Amino acid sequence: MKPAANRAQTTVSASIRIMPIDHITGDAGGLLGNFALQLLGMFYSRRVCARANVAVTELITNVMEHASGREGEIMLDMEADEQQLTIKVSNRATVEEYETIKARFAQITAAEHPKQLLATTVHARHHDRQKGGLGLMRLAAESKFQLSVQYLEGILIIRAFLSVEGSV
Repeated sequence: MKPAANRAQTTVSASIRIMPIDHITGDAGGLLGNFALQLLGMFYSRRVCARANVAVTELITNVMEHASGREGEIMLDMEADEQQLTIKVSNRATVEEYETIKARFAQITAAEHPKQLLATTVHARHHDRQKGGLGLMRLAAESKFQLSVQYLEGILIIRAFLSVEGSV
C-alpha cells in the first residue's frame, strides 16, 4: 500500500448526468453526496470528503427543488487534485432563475463575515417563518467553499471551490 502522504497527490474526477430531472424519485442529492464522500475518501482527508458530501448534496438538492425545467438534465462534475476540490452542478434555467441565484451569490460573496450573514439570515427567516435559501450560505460560511455562478446559453452553472492543500 502506498504511504498516506502520497494519496492526496492523486487526481480524481467524476461526471454524472441524469435526465429528465422529473424522473428522479429518491434522494439523488444524498446518494451523490455519499458517492463523493466514499470516492474521495480513498485519497483525501476526512475534512475534504465531508465537505464534498455537503456541497454535492446541497447543490443537487437545490436543483431538484427549484429547477423549473423538469424535462431537462442535471449534470454533476467533480474534480479533486492536490490543490483544489471543484464541484460543478449545471442544469437548464430561465434568465429569471439565474438572476435570483446571482443576487444570492452576490450577497454571499460580498459578506465580510459569512458566518455573521448566515446567523443574521437564520434569525430573520425564523422570525418571518421562511424556509430555504440557507444552503449556499452554509457552504461559504461553514464549509469554506468559494462559490461562483454562471449562465451560458440557457444553462445555469454553479461551482464550489475548496482548497485541499495541507489537508491530506
